Amino acid sequence: MRKNIVFVALLALSVLFASPTASVTAALSTLGDFVCNILGTLVGVLVVLAAVAYAAGHIMGQETGARAKVWAQNLLIGAGIGLVIYLVAPLILNQLLPSAGATFSC
Repeated sequence: MRKNIVFVALLALSVLFASPTASVTAALSTLGDFVCNILGTLVGVLVVLAAVAYAAGHIMGQETGARAKVWAQNLLIGAGIGLVIYLVAPLILNQLLPSAGATFSC
């Protein structure tokens, strides 16, 4: 019962302090610009850092090298997730903002 009261209170507060639609459109437009302009570069940087970490892992000792290789693998996973976001986000943003006149294509 207490969870329901907290949920209703948070819902009421979000409706009470909701901002106009123009600011939501501006925020989504800013998100689209970020995805198109910066995220692709960040994916490239992650791939380069992963290559450097993997190469450094071969030079280091066995235990430290294994850690460096795992770190490189995690960097590549992050780059893959970033690439998926880079490819899918414009499609989602175009569906959310069809009337704003802004088309996002990276």
